[in-house]
Amino acid sequence: MKIDAFCSICTTNYFTYARVLKDSLRKSGHKEKYFLLVVDYSKQIEELISTEGIMIVKLEDLKLPKQAELIKRYSAFELCNVLKPYFLEWLLDNEKELDKLIYLDTDIYVYSSFQAVIKYLEENLDKSVLLLPNITSKSKNILLNSNYDDSVTFMKAGLYCGGFYAIRNDASSRKFLKWHEGVLLNSGYKASNNYMFVDQKILDFAPLLFDFVGIYKNETYNIAHWNYFENTLSEKDGKYYINDKLLVFIHFTFLKIDEKEHQNSTLNIIELKNEKLLLKICLNYWKLLKENKLDKIKSIPYGYTNKYVPASLELIDPYENISNMLINSNQNIGQLKTKQVEKDNKINDLNKTIEEINRKNKELHDQLNLIFTSKSWKLTLKMRSLRNKLLRSPK
Repeated sequence: MKIDAFCSICTTNYFTYARVLKDSLRKSGHKEKYFLLVVDYSKQIEELISTEGIMIVKLEDLKLPKQAELIKRYSAFELCNVLKPYFLEWLLDNEKELDKLIYLDTDIYVYSSFQAVIKYLEENLDKSVLLLPNITSKSKNILLNSNYDDSVTFMKAGLYCGGFYAIRNDASSRKFLKWHEGVLLNSGYKASNNYMFVDQKILDFAPLLFDFVGIYKNETYNIAHWNYFENTLSEKDGKYYINDKLLVFIHFTFLKIDEKEHQNSTLNIIELKNEKLLLKICLNYWKLLKENKLDKIKSIPYGYTNKYVPASLELIDPYENISNMLINSNQNIGQLKTKQVEKDNKINDLNKTIEEINRKNKELHDQLNLIFTSKSWKLTLKMRSLRNKLLRSPK
């Protein structure tokens, strides 16, 4: 029997977030399996917090041929993001009964069911991968009526959310994952000046490269500080709504609460003092993290610190490769033109030689013609004929 499942990736010191995410899935009615890749797994988490209901996978389980290279190349944050396509592919290969798989970043909290996106995949069989746009209907209107600078954030970080993937277990999704792996092997840095943002920025190309990659436009998914606008959140009967639609999940990226001031110190786009309901939600989420021993688990050192070698990235011209291609192409065209000119010159020289030969032949023909039509030539022929008659031997 085919089943669906959820999965996430984190380092040991982010296990609290994964635990709270799993609990939110259960509270929202999801009983599917929840797989968690802990890239630098340490037994300390089992000593500090319950792992019940979480199917833990270790990085070694993936048996990646270039595991050591990835650990050395990428920071903890980068590595967790780079490993997404590898982990998803591993799950599809090893959990044979899986039909659909949803990836969620661990700093997400689920408030209602994912049934709508699951149903979308079931009804749209031509789509094997679903991406969420970072731009909602309200942010779209702002971009349509603002200057270029307001668009830069999305262009640097990416148009689609790397914190959510919904994929079907089929050959098409594997094709997408293999492509993603290939790009992220060397280009998964958090380096927006180099047109990279971990796994996310490159997703801009996915819907263009693969017809089976769909864009799931639903503003109740992936509410975050980069797309939230005032007065869009409401509460009724203990449930939360975005523009009168049931909220599915909030992405609490880099959330840190100042408990004394009850302010959100990182979601600086949102003025929480004017958003009491959002502040209430943030505080409730922060409380859950604290209850699951956030401080103790966050203090666990990252397991690969000594192996990581920060990359030295230089700024690049995004059109440099295209320019080089054009330059090389123009050079090749120039060389071909030079060869053609040389060939044309040789043909012209040959034609001139032929013309000169023809001219001389004509001059010779004319001279001969004058000789053959002259009286002297006719007299010579007559004298030759007479001589032949006189000298002819008798029979």
